[in-house]
Formats: sequence, structure tokens, C-alpha cells
Amino acid sequence: MNTIILIGSIIGIVNSFILIIYSLLSKKGNRNSNMLFALFIFVLTLRISKSILLTFSDGLHDFLLTIGLSGFMAIGPVYYFFVESITNTKFKFQRRQILHLLPAIAFTFMWVSLDSIRNNASIWHIFYRTIMLQYMIYLVWSVYKVNMGAIQNSKIVKQLNIIASFLMAIWFAYFLNEVSGFPYISGAILYSVLIYFTLIIVINKGYIIDISNPKYKNTGLKSEESNRINE
Repeated sequence: MNTIILIGSIIGIVNSFILIIYSLLSKKGNRNSNMLFALFIFVLTLRISKSILLTFSDGLHDFLLTIGLSGFMAIGPVYYFFVESITNTKFKFQRRQILHLLPAIAFTFMWVSLDSIRNNASIWHIFYRTIMLQYMIYLVWSVYKVNMGAIQNSKIVKQLNIIASFLMAIWFAYFLNEVSGFPYISGAILYSVLIYFTLIIVINKGYIIDISNPKYKNTGLKSEESNRINE
């Protein structure tokens, strides 16, 4: 069983890099959204790869453990930026927005202190649960933006809600592991399912999220009529 889980998780990671390359090279859809989607998949992969290595290896260097946690800290902000790029076609990543990623970036350089954090159970639990709270705050805010009418295309809303559901399930798996010893590898399994779902979208649609409607962009039609014709 462990072998099957390991193989499935590795295939999921390989598929992740396929998606990253596709998103960076694709000329379809919104360029900013594609690039942010690639970054989103990358930070998720960092987190999940760490989980797989920690489960199936005897031990990891503190630097690799830190990279995994940094990826965890970056998931929420990057997904929020991805949603922003879809709800606002003029969205561009600016320097001030790096502040959202500053904790993840700063923590990467703290690997030399990781042992002292992990050896103190109280500090470690506070630290880890703070990361999980940050993840959830960004996720809830992103879901709120998606479902409050900012996106008119119901298919895109549905796709984003499915992705958010998987992110919620991954968070819940790690939360259960933290509070009750739920299998640590379960987050990686859910991630692999998310990647397979995304690949299905790419194979069927030819793009990740297409927010452009060039055919009716300048027709002068009312938005309701334009949406009806697009449908």
C-alpha cells in the first residue's frame, strides 16, 4: 500500500511540473493568471514534496524542512493573487505585494534555527498553527471574492470553487494530523487528486482559466446579453 501511495504521489509531482511548464509557456488565457497559477502550483509542490520525503525517508536536512514550511506559508497569498488576477483583468503583481510573501521568504533563511523551534513543543504548535491560520484566512477571503459576483462566468466560478475545496481538504488533513495524528501523507494524496483534476481541465479546454471574451469585447451589447451569447 505504501508503495502505491508513493508512486501516486510522485506521479502527482511530475504532473505538477508539467502544469507549471504549460502555464508559463501557454499563450492562451490571461498571461498574469497563468504565471500566478504556475507559482501557485510550485509552492504547493514544495509543501507536498516535503511531506512525501518526510514520510518515506529516514530524515531530512533542516533546510529542506524549512523550504516545505515556506511553501506552506506562501500557498494562501499566491492563491489569493491568482484569484485577484481573474476577478480583475488589469491586476499586475507589484512590489508592495511582496509583503504578503515576506514571512515565507524570511522563514527560508531561518533553517539554522529550526531545531530550536521544533524542540520546544509549545512554541512549535503555536508557530505551526499560526501558519495554518494564515493559510485559511487567505483561502476564505479568496472564496468570498469568487462568490460575491466579481466573476460573471459561472464555469470559472465552479472551477475555482472546486480548487478551493481541494485546498480546504488539504488544510483539514494537515490540521487533523496536527491535533490527532491523522496520516501525514493524506495531504499529498489529496494534492495529487487536485493535480489530476486540473490536468483534465487543461486536456479538455486547452487552458487553465480563460477569462477573455475577445469575440464580444467591443460589440456594445449589454453585459447580460453578451453573457447569454457567450453561453
